[in-house]
Amino acid sequence: MATIYEELQDFENAKKQYLIAIRGGFVDAYNNLAYWYIRENKNREAIDFLNQGLQLLEEKEQNFEQLTDVEKLNFQTQKYGIYKNFGWARFKQKRYDDALAYLLPAMAIAKKYKEDIRNPGAAFCIYSQVLSKTNKQSSEVKENWQQCRELIELRLAAGETINSEEDEWLYEAKRQLKINN
Repeated sequence: MATIYEELQDFENAKKQYLIAIRGGFVDAYNNLAYWYIRENKNREAIDFLNQGLQLLEEKEQNFEQLTDVEKLNFQTQKYGIYKNFGWARFKQKRYDDALAYLLPAMAIAKKYKEDIRNPGAAFCIYSQVLSKTNKQSSEVKENWQQCRELIELRLAAGETINSEEDEWLYEAKRQLKINN
């Protein structure tokens, strides 16, 4: 229900539906609600939800071998989302080392499951921003902006839509790589 409200741009009702889904222990609801809090610069609240979602994932991971292949794939995409959003929230808090601790595993998951993750470029885009703030080698920054750009453009080429953050990140990636828009 929440995702339908999101598609209708009714974000208040979407949030209410996510809160209901959280009561049912749905990992995606924790992650998606955290996403909205990050967008609103309510990073502390987002982290509270992400911690709860991560705890559910850790419980699920204890029985990983009993999961079906579809459930294992879903687990990986959920883990990516939680880690990516944790990294994003920590980046926005200027806690760059903490951001890196979540973004690196998110990027590893994105590389392996890029066809199954809705926004695999996001982790690379955020990571590039962290690197830029921490004065890392320009070649590493450029390499990750390139990955950010390629993964977003692959989605666009496939006819998918991107959200406003991805649009901004794509623009920034092209700017950093000095590619004409």
